[in-house]
Amino acid sequence: MLSWGLGRTADAAILNFTSMFLLYYYNQILGLEPFYAGIALALATLTDAITDPVIGLYSDYQKMKGKNRTSLMKISTIPCAVVFICLFSFDFGKNQGILFGQLFILTVLLRFFLTLFVVPREAIGVQIFDGYGERNKLWALNAFFGVFGASLALGPTLLFFITDWENKSGYLVAAIWIAAIYTICAFLCAIFVQNEEASLKKGFSKVPEFSMHAVFSEILILMKNRSWLMLFLGCVVFSIQAGLT
Repeated sequence: MLSWGLGRTADAAILNFTSMFLLYYYNQILGLEPFYAGIALALATLTDAITDPVIGLYSDYQKMKGKNRTSLMKISTIPCAVVFICLFSFDFGKNQGILFGQLFILTVLLRFFLTLFVVPREAIGVQIFDGYGERNKLWALNAFFGVFGASLALGPTLLFFITDWENKSGYLVAAIWIAAIYTICAFLCAIFVQNEEASLKKGFSKVPEFSMHAVFSEILILMKNRSWLMLFLGCVVFSIQAGLT
């Protein structure tokens, strides 16, 4: 359970850093207009609506065929760290179109590789710990490691790396620090959890082929779940209100 929770430290470090510094960096340091920066980040966020369910379903198919979900977690780790560093190191001038494309493409890639790590990890957690009490402990631990990851990322960053928010070089050093945290914690989580995952029930006798038709079929089934639908609609309303504010 502790090994599984360590994975939350990895993605929490990146997510908390980007939520605090990414928009400021591209607007105030690189000079991207606020409107374009907001649109780029909004469009990149919307890609999660596609990649999250697709990767989730693909991860399920992998498990049904007897393959480990942790293989997806390992594959995503290095590319995610590299893209994250590129996000705070590339500078092609003040051209608004180039800056917009850079922010949008790199953020989409970052979210994609994060999803490759986060979704399989969460699926493994609920497969290994299936009791009500165990899952409560699991998500409590997840919340703890989320706070720990945020502290590990932002504490040294604000104390040592970005003491002057206008100093461009500080963001790159901080990005390298965050990438190191992510890489180490993500790899350790995948390696330690791999053995537990291997002990789970292997694949089924008949496994349907993965396809976009299967994705849409699963989405239609999900839309019939009233509890999920209410949660989804509530999150949509809250997101719109928070974004406009």
